[in-house]
Amino acid sequence: MWGNLCKLFKSPATFRLSNDTEEGMSELQREEENEEAKVLEIQSIDDYVGPKAKQRASILWLICKANGNKVPDDLKDPYYKDHEDQDQLKPLVVHALASAEYYCLALGNIYSDPNYHNLNHWGVIQALARKGVYVAEPSDVSLTETVLIQTSPIRMSAHMSVIEAIMALYLKETITVERIINAVKRFVPSGGTIELPTDIEEAIVFWINKVCVKMKHRIEDDMNIATPQVQKVIRNRSESERENQI
Repeated sequence: MWGNLCKLFKSPATFRLSNDTEEGMSELQREEENEEAKVLEIQSIDDYVGPKAKQRASILWLICKANGNKVPDDLKDPYYKDHEDQDQLKPLVVHALASAEYYCLALGNIYSDPNYHNLNHWGVIQALARKGVYVAEPSDVSLTETVLIQTSPIRMSAHMSVIEAIMALYLKETITVERIINAVKRFVPSGGTIELPTDIEEAIVFWINKVCVKMKHRIEDDMNIATPQVQKVIRNRSESERENQI
């Protein structure tokens, strides 16, 4: 599934405006915004490449599920830079993985069952197996309690296997192809021939594609509405410049 998702973002679409329109939009924004805007820190493109991106996204997903579908502010980036400028997991995240806390909380929230809260790693793996989801053993380490509780260093390949199994369980319990198609039909006009997905992975990629198309149309509609206002700002600025020259 990660390979399919990455294809969607290899060539991100860009929207270009004329210089006048860009300047007009900037001036319009300055006039309308009277309070400081919250600016999100943009991650480097290097953070979204291959295994590193997969690990970051997987850990954030687990943190989200463990905290009732909300990522705490201090864990929105679960990494910090060490003295060699390398990304390292924050100690809180390392502890929560090594103690199986995140796994227990995630399972407890998925099933609304606090009985999952006191399991160790092996108990989590057995619980997944009872639900028909089996944790794949990584190629570099054994999938044992001893390996999963290590913190120096933490064995991320083993933890990624557990996280991916919990993701698979979540998909199995909450998402079906039919649900995704019905969700898409609510915001995509019917008509025409559409090749519908046949499995979960295809369905998720199908949903992402349709959402992106919908957002593109919404942005274009918003730009069309804003254009008269932008042109008004540009005209007013041009008139002011001419008056100053006179």
